[in-house]
Amino acid sequence: MARAYALGDAALSLVTVVFVATASGLLLAVVAVAIATTATYAAYRLRLDPDDVVIPIVTTTCDVLGVVVFLLVVGATV
Repeated sequence: MARAYALGDAALSLVTVVFVATASGLLLAVVAVAIATTATYAAYRLRLDPDDVVIPIVTTTCDVLGVVVFLLVVGATV
């Protein structure tokens, strides 16, 4: 079964696709809020401009973690 999904020979149902997208988005949102909050407080404590520090940290981290979270949810679901 895993071979079929890996090679693209199997089709996923609409319910599965919506579930994977929703679960991935919700998990990533929780992680993004935690990262943004931590980075904001760290920047404030270090007397750095949060606009210059937090935005690049959050976007880069969420780009990487978005793929990781998505693959984890797919692996747990499919």
